[in-house]
Amino acid sequence: MVPWIVQRVAKRMANLSVSRRLAVAEMFIEIDARCNARCFYCDTGNQSRLPHRKWMDVGVFERILDHALVTGLIDEGTLVYLFDRGEPTLHPEFSSIVRGLDRRSIEYCISTNCGMPPRLDEELSMAGLRKLVISMPGFSQGSYDRIHRLPFDKVLHNIEFMLADFQSRGSTAQAIMSFHVYRFNTDELAPAAEFCKKKGIIFAPYFAYFNDTVWSLDFLNGRLSDNVLARAKEELFLEKLSEVASQTPTNFRCPQYDRITINELGELVLCCGAPRPGNSYLDGYRLGNFLELPADEVMRLKTTSKTCKTCVACGNAYLVHSCIRPTEYMPHDVSAIATDSNIKALDGMILSRWEKQWAAVENASLILNEDGMNLVEDRSFGFHRLLGYVEEASGTDLTITVLAKATGRRSQLMLDLCDEGHQNYAGATFDMLCCAPFDMRGGFVRAEMSESANGFYRISLGIQNTPGCRLHYSIALVNRHDGVRYRGNAADSVVLKGIDVR
Repeated sequence: MVPWIVQRVAKRMANLSVSRRLAVAEMFIEIDARCNARCFYCDTGNQSRLPHRKWMDVGVFERILDHALVTGLIDEGTLVYLFDRGEPTLHPEFSSIVRGLDRRSIEYCISTNCGMPPRLDEELSMAGLRKLVISMPGFSQGSYDRIHRLPFDKVLHNIEFMLADFQSRGSTAQAIMSFHVYRFNTDELAPAAEFCKKKGIIFAPYFAYFNDTVWSLDFLNGRLSDNVLARAKEELFLEKLSEVASQTPTNFRCPQYDRITINELGELVLCCGAPRPGNSYLDGYRLGNFLELPADEVMRLKTTSKTCKTCVACGNAYLVHSCIRPTEYMPHDVSAIATDSNIKALDGMILSRWEKQWAAVENASLILNEDGMNLVEDRSFGFHRLLGYVEEASGTDLTITVLAKATGRRSQLMLDLCDEGHQNYAGATFDMLCCAPFDMRGGFVRAEMSESANGFYRISLGIQNTPGCRLHYSIALVNRHDGVRYRGNAADSVVLKGIDVR
C-alpha cells in the first residue's frame, strides 16, 4: 500500500465511530481565489487583486483530501467543487490538482467564466470531471462590458476548445451554461439557448443576484448604499429577489450546513458566501485550520454558528439557494431550447391539448415509459422539477390537474401555479401516502387529491379570479429526508401523466 492509504486505514480502524459518519455529498475547495473577471455584483471580482487572493499549494490540497477521507467527512461518492469564489482555471498547477483527485478516485466539478482554459499536461486525463459549469453574464460583448469585462468572442472560442479538449481526455461530464439574467440581456436568452443546443450544453438561466453577502444582507435589510442600489435597480430584478427571500419556509435548513468549504489557505470557513472584504473575513466566518479539526468539530462549528441566524432570518440563505428561472422571458420557440439532460423541450409530450405551451425539467431527467413520464432526480442538491407555461389559458378560474404516483421512496410532490402577472399564486405539497395536501400557500380555488387507477393519484390545484392569460406551473419532487437535503438517485422518481390545464 502507498503511505496515504496505510494512514487512512489505520485512522479508520482506530476510530470506527467517526468512520460511520455519513459523508457530505459536496465539498468546496478554493484552489485559486483570484478571478480574471471584474463583476460588479461579486466581491471576488471587485477585490481579486488584493494581497490575500492567491492559489492553494498542491501539497495542502492533497493533505485536505486525505484528512477529509480519514475522518469520514467525505468518501469516494463526494463531489469536490474546485472553486468557491475564484476562477479555478487560473491555478498554475491545475494538472497536479486533478491527479490528486484521480489517485483518490474522487470526482470533481469546475465552474469557469472560460476567460482562459486551464494549463493541462499533455497526458492528463479528465475522466473524473463530472460537471462543467460555464458562468455567463449574457450573450453579447455589450453584456460582457457591463459585468465580466472579458472578450466575448474569446469566451465562445474557449468554450468550444475546452469542451473538445476535455472530451478528448476522457471526460463525459455534463456541461451546463449558468446564464445570469439581467434587465439588459433578456433578449439574449434565445441565441444563448440556440448555442447550447448546437454544442450539447444544458441551458440553465436564472435571475442574477448579489454575489456579495454584505451587499445582499444590506439590500434585504434596507441598508444598501444609495450608489449601489441605484445601479442594481437598473440591472437586477430586485423585486424577484425580495419576493423569494420573503418566502423562506419556517423550517428552512440552509444547505451549507451539509457542505464543507475550504479556502485557499486550507482554512474551514462557514459557507461558500463567507464575506471577505480587504484582507480578512468578517467575524464569525473563519472557523479554523481544517487539518487540525476532527470531523465532529467541523460539523459542530458549521451548524451552531450564531452568524447563520442573521442570514437565514432576512431570507438571504433561502434566496441564494433558490434558482429563480426566468420562465416569462424564455423564447417561445421550443426549438430554441436545449434538449439535453436537465433542460428538455417537451414538445407535445404532456400538454397535448395545447399548441402554445413550453415546459422544461430542472436538475432532473425525464424518461418516457409505459406509465407516462418519470421525473427522476439527478445527483445534485435542490429542487427537481418540471416547469413551464401555457399560452392563452382561458377562464376566470385556472386549474392544473396531474395524475402522479411515486415509484421510489418519494411520497411527496409540490405543485405551484400562478397567472402571467404572478398576481395570483397558489402552492401546495401533496403526500401520496396520506392522500392529502398540506403546506398550502396563496389563494385557492381548490387543492384536492384523490386516488385513481393503477396506483396514481389525481392532484388538482387552482387559482381564482384571473382573466384568460398565460399560466405558469411548477411540479417538483420534494428533495428532503427527515428535513435534511440529500442526493437522489434513479430509484427516486415520480411518474406524471395526464397533465390537464383548463
